[in-house]
Amino acid sequence: MDTDLKGTIQSETLKETRPPSNDQITDYPYIGVESSPKESKDSDIKTDCTINVDARRARGRPTKIFTGKPGRQRKQYNIKEEIEEAQISLEDDIPSLKEALNMPNSEEWLEAMRTEYNVLLKNQAWRLLKRPKDKNLIGSK
Repeated sequence: MDTDLKGTIQSETLKETRPPSNDQITDYPYIGVESSPKESKDSDIKTDCTINVDARRARGRPTKIFTGKPGRQRKQYNIKEEIEEAQISLEDDIPSLKEALNMPNSEEWLEAMRTEYNVLLKNQAWRLLKRPKDKNLIGSK
């Protein structure tokens, strides 16, 4: 009889010491940690979350996240967004008007320029004035 009791006590102890499942864990946005919205049971740990080691903290105080649980509050730090080299548009990438009109998609360029010009006219982005004869339009100090 004592052996049966020990077996049940051990099984109850094992149930209590198991870690919570993914459904019981509350997700909070932390720096550099991304997780998929729903993980399947077949997914392995490598696909559950990705840690971005290169994420740098930006200036400013972190936001405190109140969980309602005892202990220290969690903090969400600001992330410094760095510009990737591929996102920077260089002057060499932008063709001149002559090059743009000789490209295969020249009709798209013309349509985009017409649209932008019409928007500028509609929003009255500038006013045309007569040039004064006795003054320089572009001056310096």
